[in-house]
Amino acid sequence: MNRLMLCLSLFTIAPHVFGSEAAQAPLNAALCQKSNSDLSPFKFRQEAVSPDGRYRLRANNDGSVTRTDTQDGDIRVLTPPLDARSLCGTWGCRSSSLQAVFSRDGSFAVTSSSDMGGDTLVWDTEFWEIKRTAIDGRFILSPSNTYLAVEDESTKFGDRLAIMHIPTGRITLLAGFMWGSELGDDSDTLYEVSGFPVQGEIEWYSHDRDSYRFLMNNDLLTVDRGDKRSVVYDPASQQYSVCE
Repeated sequence: MNRLMLCLSLFTIAPHVFGSEAAQAPLNAALCQKSNSDLSPFKFRQEAVSPDGRYRLRANNDGSVTRTDTQDGDIRVLTPPLDARSLCGTWGCRSSSLQAVFSRDGSFAVTSSSDMGGDTLVWDTEFWEIKRTAIDGRFILSPSNTYLAVEDESTKFGDRLAIMHIPTGRITLLAGFMWGSELGDDSDTLYEVSGFPVQGEIEWYSHDRDSYRFLMNNDLLTVDRGDKRSVVYDPASQQYSVCE
C-alpha cells in the first residue's frame, strides 16, 4: 500500500495535529504576559538519579538503557543495544540525543536513545515497564511533569516538534511531518504542519534557528524564533500567541 502524503492546511481537521484545533482558536495575547517568567533550566543529561537516590538511569552510547539499583548494585538492562545502521537507514539517524530524566515524584522516568535510532520512552518506575512511547529526538519535560516536548531532526523530512500529554499518551504535532501511526490513528498518512503562523505567514520549524523551552512556573511552551520573536503555546487550551 502506498503511503499517502496529506498536506495539512491550518484549518484541515485531522486528529492530534496542531491546526485542527489550536490554530482555529483565537490568538491569546495574555499568553505573552504569562510568558514573562523565567525559562525552565532544563539540562540535557545522559544519566539521572531518582529523587530518593535509589536508582540510577542511563542512556548508553550503544543505544541501550540501563537501571542500576544503588542499594545492591544490581544492573538491569531495560532496552538492549541498538543497531543504528538498520534503524536509521541510508538517511542516517534523525537526532543526536542520549537522555535520561526522572519525574519530580519519581513515579516515572523518560529516556531517549535517538542517537542510535531509539525511541523516546516513558517508564513506569514501580515495575520498570514502558508506559508511553513518543517520537525519537531531544526532549524536555514540563515543570508539572504533565507534558513532554520532543524535537526531532530528519535529513529526509526536515525538523519537527511535537508535544505529548503524558497521562493520556496523546501526541500533538506542532510543526513538521509525522506518520499517522506515530499519532495513534494507525494509518499510512503522512501529516504535515508547516509551523506556527507569524504575521500572516507560515514559517517552518528549524532546529538551527529555533529553540524551545517550557516556562519555569507553568507548562507554557515557548519557541524562540531567533529574530526577537517567540511563539508561546499552551498545550492545555491549545492556544498560541506570537510575542514580539
